[in-house]
Amino acid sequence: MSNEAGGYHYGWFHYALRERLRKASGGRSDNMAMWRNVDANDARATFDAWMVAYTSDRSDTPRLQKVLNARPAQAVEGCYDKGTPPSFIAEPLVFTRAASTRCTTLYPVYSNVRVEAGGPLSADVLKCQLAPVNPADYRLTFTSDQLARLRAIFPQGACDWSKPGVNQVPVVPWASFGPSPQHRIN
Repeated sequence: MSNEAGGYHYGWFHYALRERLRKASGGRSDNMAMWRNVDANDARATFDAWMVAYTSDRSDTPRLQKVLNARPAQAVEGCYDKGTPPSFIAEPLVFTRAASTRCTTLYPVYSNVRVEAGGPLSADVLKCQLAPVNPADYRLTFTSDQLARLRAIFPQGACDWSKPGVNQVPVVPWASFGPSPQHRIN
């Protein structure tokens, strides 16, 4: 779950943000470019180029499409190697601590307790709904003593990650004053 040798423990949250974008926009997250071990000057230049192109589009094109249209060619996922000077490695970034790509070899991503307990990577459930402890929900077999202990620890039940959180409501899109009619406030 973590790298006790001093690795970056909060990397999972970047993937949580991407999952939240996907949930809010029908499975899309192409309005986000994720980099690991960022070169600050390259990041600023890329972001500035993206925003300049976006804000200069005065058309009635929907906002998300404007963002996607303005995305500069250099806004691709990847990481910088540990060379001097660092070189950019363009490849999709995946949520894993396994060394499955060049970037995950250089920068493994460590999880968090809720994801390890079965919660969504989006980390958007603050208080989970509970369900009775069911041994079929687990990838291992409990002895009767272990199951009794688990039920004693969680007498009201364990998190049911298949349901939204308690009092959880969908994300409300940002309001618009125009020119786009999408989410426009009149």
